[in-house]
Amino acid sequence: MRALIHRISSHTAPSAPRFASWARRGFVLAVLVGLFGLTARESCAQQSPAQPAQEGLRLGRMIAQSELEFGWRQLFLGGNRDLYRSQINLDEGLRLLGLSFTSRYPENTGSLFDLLTYSMTSWGGDPYNTVSLRVEKRGVYRFDFGYSRIVYYNFLPTFANPLLGRGEQLGQHSMDATRRRSEYRLTLFPDADFRLHLAYERNAQFGSAFTTFPIGLDEFLLLDPPRTTTDEYRVGVDVRLGRLYLTVEQGFRAFKNDIHTNQPEGTINLGNNRNPANPTSANPQQIFLQTFARDSGVRGLIPTTRLGLQGRVHRTLLLAGRFAYSDASIDFTRQERAAGNLFDLSALRYVTTQTSMSFAQASRPNALADASVNYRPHRRLTVINTTRFQHFTIAGDVRTRTEQQLSADLRGPLPSPQMRLVTEWLGARTSVDSFFNYVEGAVELTPRVVLRAGH
Repeated sequence: MRALIHRISSHTAPSAPRFASWARRGFVLAVLVGLFGLTARESCAQQSPAQPAQEGLRLGRMIAQSELEFGWRQLFLGGNRDLYRSQINLDEGLRLLGLSFTSRYPENTGSLFDLLTYSMTSWGGDPYNTVSLRVEKRGVYRFDFGYSRIVYYNFLPTFANPLLGRGEQLGQHSMDATRRRSEYRLTLFPDADFRLHLAYERNAQFGSAFTTFPIGLDEFLLLDPPRTTTDEYRVGVDVRLGRLYLTVEQGFRAFKNDIHTNQPEGTINLGNNRNPANPTSANPQQIFLQTFARDSGVRGLIPTTRLGLQGRVHRTLLLAGRFAYSDASIDFTRQERAAGNLFDLSALRYVTTQTSMSFAQASRPNALADASVNYRPHRRLTVINTTRFQHFTIAGDVRTRTEQQLSADLRGPLPSPQMRLVTEWLGARTSVDSFFNYVEGAVELTPRVVLRAGH
């Protein structure tokens, strides 16, 4: 297992002293050139009169503007690289710090679009990157796209590290994962009394990670790479009805999580405790894990309905209301197989093989409604009433079946191997109803003094 830890947490060898010296000199030279350029620009700005800002490059009826910012980051690191990456994680090299591009038709006379904006930030190796795009044709459509990438690196012990005494600083729940999120949103007739919205969002995480398998008197370090994906679809309309604005939206969110927890083939895992188990018993044995594989999958679906209504029905009366309903359902499956020489405290026996299967499902219907009334009969008097109601139910059950091949107990070998079967079932249901109402009155005694009271 030591080779496994070394392979995943290895680093690039340090640069040669000659290259490090050259890099430091180049960095200092770049700083001096930048300071000289900044001083020269300020001097020219003081000598020349102020000029109006440029509106951009005009191409026919279109005006285009663009900005580009890039630079070089030099890193001088001493100490633990895992600590630096877990806290900051900014590497060296050439970076695209920012890029923006705008193309517009001032008279809104473009054939395909009237406005196009595009921007990028922090590309070239940084742990957080973004891209955004907007294309708009006034009165017809507006399209927005967003993308972000986040690298999450944490190789610090977040739990008690039992291997610290042996000089191993790797956290047994470390992670080096990447999360990517993209969103697409299209609005039709954005300036009309009837607007249509279409949206799609995807969120995915992947990478490498560690976890532990606890059984009996020991814990074993395993590979646990994350694989999660969320897809969300939304469609909605905004309607103006006189003085009222109505919003209706329907969404569907699908969640998937598939994880293959395993131990590399051909590896003997001695666990965190290298000493024989039960050393004071008549039959102490070395605990080890020879093979392990666990496949767990989660499937979730969340349909969501949202309604909103607001408007000023009178110059003194403002109304707003919202209703949201969702019905989340989740299915979970797990299949696990372990082989070696393990010890089960519940049976007080050594175990050579263990297989386990679990099936679970859960649901959570949730309804939320709130409304507010803002009444202002006088410019110095305001009365606000807010009401909120929520109801949700969480129900689920889980079934587990475990089979074990038993070999010996604390006193010695048994006459023949025995099988042990353990079945478990657990079900739970919880319902919550909550109601909230708040009334507040405010009187403006002077422009600087306001008296408030509420219940």
